[in-house]
Amino acid sequence: MPAKITEQTIRRLKAAPPAAGNVVDWDSDVTGFGVRVTKAGSVSFVLRYVQRGRERRLTLGKHPDLSVGAARTMAIELRGDVARGQDPLAERKKGHRTPNVRMLCERYMEEHAKIRKKPSSIAEDKRLIEKKIKPHLGSLRLDSVVRTDIIDLHTRYAATPYESNRVLALLSKMFNLAEVWGLRPDGSNPCRHVKKYPERKRNGAFSADELRRLGDAMRASATNGPDDDTALSALLFLLLTGCRLSEARLLQWSWIRWDDGFIAYPDSKTGPKTHYFGLAADALLRRLWDKRRDASPFVFPAIKDRQAPLPTPTIQHAWQRLRKAAGLDGKRIHDFRHTRGTWAAASGANAFLVRDALAHRNVGTTDRYVRIAADPLRRLNDELDKAFMSAMRQGPPADAGVDDDDATAAQWPTARDAA
Repeated sequence: MPAKITEQTIRRLKAAPPAAGNVVDWDSDVTGFGVRVTKAGSVSFVLRYVQRGRERRLTLGKHPDLSVGAARTMAIELRGDVARGQDPLAERKKGHRTPNVRMLCERYMEEHAKIRKKPSSIAEDKRLIEKKIKPHLGSLRLDSVVRTDIIDLHTRYAATPYESNRVLALLSKMFNLAEVWGLRPDGSNPCRHVKKYPERKRNGAFSADELRRLGDAMRASATNGPDDDTALSALLFLLLTGCRLSEARLLQWSWIRWDDGFIAYPDSKTGPKTHYFGLAADALLRRLWDKRRDASPFVFPAIKDRQAPLPTPTIQHAWQRLRKAAGLDGKRIHDFRHTRGTWAAASGANAFLVRDALAHRNVGTTDRYVRIAADPLRRLNDELDKAFMSAMRQGPPADAGVDDDDATAAQWPTARDAA
């Protein structure tokens, strides 16, 4: 008897593939929806339907590129097309001559994303295309996509408005390029006038009490090996500089200008930039340099391959343990950057100086503001370092936690020995 197709169904089929040819299990809920496994163990989803008295069988896509849920949704939508008199298989054959959304996605990745975007942005575009766009729009002919198709997809992910808006923005860019490439008429972008969902801006800045708990957790953290030590140091570096996670991971010793107190990033999310740091970050970097036992170019290298940067999951796992120990549920690594900016603003620094402290592109990397950066920016970073470290050592300070007679740079802590 047919049963509902699940991931368990697929595991069962792959565990016992047919001796020859292929075998199909049909779904009990969606008529004509099935999963096919070949002798080689390849798994694909199929749709069987009848049009004008002829039985047709259409391959929807391969597993795991296409999930069970996405394949089921596609099958339901295609059955609706069949009910309206359309022939999905015939349309697909036409699609070999007429570009479809899947082909636009592939051209976008090859001719735009991989040339103009950074690796992290390329990876995110690919994820959205494979998980959100292709399963629902991929088979549609490019010239047939209308605004209601875009609205349906945008609405489908209303529960995650930020991601849904990113999908909409990506589709809009691709359809703009389709016009540039002559694949659609000018001014025909179906994403026009589709309203984005409101996004609640989040500022997860740490309070003084949360910094105290974080400091306690860092001091109490039991070592889990050299990678974990390095991850804890990387986390402290992020707090003390307001850098992005990728900027910490990829930081190389040759980029540090010790005498001038800044890092000269040759590239970053916002392009080449100068990022100033204060006394505590300087002391942390110098101690890491003193403990350096190899020729790794990276400040935070991986343990298995010292010529590679510390993997992101290693830092994320260290943060999960630290966050749990400190009772900081909901806090993210990126909140270190928010904390730096929020505390800087609370100290009375003007908006331009705060943005320079975080090396934002729209202010910090322009000639107009670089000239004001050095002296006041160093003072701001030093004041923030004193306030942060005071909170992490002693709890909420009476004022901003800044003392003129605070410890010298040589006495500032590393990630583990005196956070």
